[in-house]
Amino acid sequence: METSPTPPLSDPGSARNLSVKGVFDVLCLLGVVSTGMGFLASRGWVYELTSHFRVQLTVALLLLSLGMVLQRRRGAFAVLLTGALVNGALVLSVARPQPTPAVSQGVPLRVVSLNVHTTNQEHDRVVAYLCQSEADVIVVLEVNDRWARALEALNDRYPNRVVEAREDNFGIVLLSRKPFVRSQVVDLPGSEVPSIDVTLDVDSVQVPVLGTHPVPPATPAHAAERNRQLASIAT
Repeated sequence: METSPTPPLSDPGSARNLSVKGVFDVLCLLGVVSTGMGFLASRGWVYELTSHFRVQLTVALLLLSLGMVLQRRRGAFAVLLTGALVNGALVLSVARPQPTPAVSQGVPLRVVSLNVHTTNQEHDRVVAYLCQSEADVIVVLEVNDRWARALEALNDRYPNRVVEAREDNFGIVLLSRKPFVRSQVVDLPGSEVPSIDVTLDVDSVQVPVLGTHPVPPATPAHAAERNRQLASIAT
């Protein structure tokens, strides 16, 4: 009676290594594809979403390229390093300080816009920073009732204020050393979150200021609302 040979047992270690390598390769592919998709941001929401993560892609692709060095995969290393350099160059192009144009006339107006992040508890640090900023106008985003009370510490410095506190990350406050000619909380056409529209009296010159917090484009609907909000600002 003939017996068939026993099939060789699979090596669990090899399967595990293959799985890890597969996950690593998928991450590399996602990083490279996301880098390219970001250049197509004007084509649609999915493409645009990838354009917001250039810093993260720079770091991730650098780390993945080091992994390729350890695996001695030169071609993959070159592709990943190129992707990291492309993303890094885009970040540096907007992050490096730009020369301030000389002001030939008019009165300088210093404005600070700060997103405090609603759940943040470091009120004293925020208030200290705003005091040190010596700003004429301050717009604070994501203000809830707790943050509105903390910002009352600035009442003496900024007697002119509009407060629209909310618990949904879209509360907003505008503080000003300059007096208001007019002030109002508005819902821009196409947007469901509040903005603050004021006109300041700056040495007898009326200066309009609009404080707003665009909706993050986390979904197609939110991206469309964000676009309507920005279009309303321009109008």
